[in-house]
Amino acid sequence: MEQLILDGGSTDCTKDVVEAFEHAKYVYLPKSNQSEALNEGFRQAKGDIICWLNTDDILLPGTFDIAVSELERHGPRTYFTSHYLMVDENLELLRKHRVPDFSSFLYRNYAVYLPTSGSFISNTVADDGICLDANLEILMDRDYALQLLEKGYNFARYNGYLSAFRLHQDNKSGVGRLFKGQEDPRAERRISERSRISESYGGLFMGDTRVVPPNRGLSRLAWMRLAATLRLSLLRVKVEDFAGVEDVAPALARWTHELGAATIQRGLQA
Repeated sequence: MEQLILDGGSTDCTKDVVEAFEHAKYVYLPKSNQSEALNEGFRQAKGDIICWLNTDDILLPGTFDIAVSELERHGPRTYFTSHYLMVDENLELLRKHRVPDFSSFLYRNYAVYLPTSGSFISNTVADDGICLDANLEILMDRDYALQLLEKGYNFARYNGYLSAFRLHQDNKSGVGRLFKGQEDPRAERRISERSRISESYGGLFMGDTRVVPPNRGLSRLAWMRLAATLRLSLLRVKVEDFAGVEDVAPALARWTHELGAATIQRGLQA
């Protein structure tokens, strides 16, 4: 396992922490944005499988074993993802999110809903000329998925929870959830980027041929379809919880306790 820590110019003790782990490599990229840093990580990665993990993302125990097994089963040029947990700043469970299957129609015309946390991809992206658009600050993952689609990558989903996303006021992906109905520059940027991506990729396709150009009606239809899908997913979560299936709260609490104890112990040793 190789871990690349891509630092765009932090002023904390990131470098000192990374150097305490033999398997980790610190890559300092001053003044780079998130997309530029991740692209450099994709170029430097030597493993057969890449996992893109943001600062606010957490992988749950056993995730690597499942990812390796699933990617071996689905074959090369596969983007593999999973359901995820939403947690607060203290890693307390807020809710569970069941991720719908990938839909090229939804991604082309409206939304991004696949999490990057708990997602893995074959290490062929750099060779295929696929990279994150450095001009996008919020929806670069939607554009990235559409590039993968155009290059013929498969999309697979594991029917379980492999990651947690930490929600707070400063993360970019929380814009829609935390600032709904409010004026915020990030929310405005998100709308602008959504329109730009839809203009580039949107419309109705027959195979690889676009037969209808992007328009407001298709975007509205995509939004309605996604909303209905997410409501159904929420119902499945409620049924899951009622039946006691996939009860992740105790496991998350136990893992959080163990993580905190290990962090304290490492600090004492240092």
